[in-house]
Amino acid sequence: ELAAKVGTVTFDVKNLGQIPHNLHFDDAALGKTDTIDGGEAKSLKVVFAKAGTYTFMCTFHSGLTGKVVVS
Repeated sequence: ELAAKVGTVTFDVKNLGQIPHNLHFDDAALGKTDTIDGGEAKSLKVVFAKAGTYTFMCTFHSGLTGKVVVS
């Protein structure tokens, strides 16, 4: 769980392992990363226009999920 304020937030995602990952918000309008291979990093800028809870996941791994609580 991450906390953020309304506005633009940059997510810097680094894959420290060897298995590919990605970051996709359930609300497709918020964006997603391309595949992040082992040892790579990608950034994703997301604009949160209002307070709320926004969920995200790795589409490669069904159990890898998280949320951003925006205030």
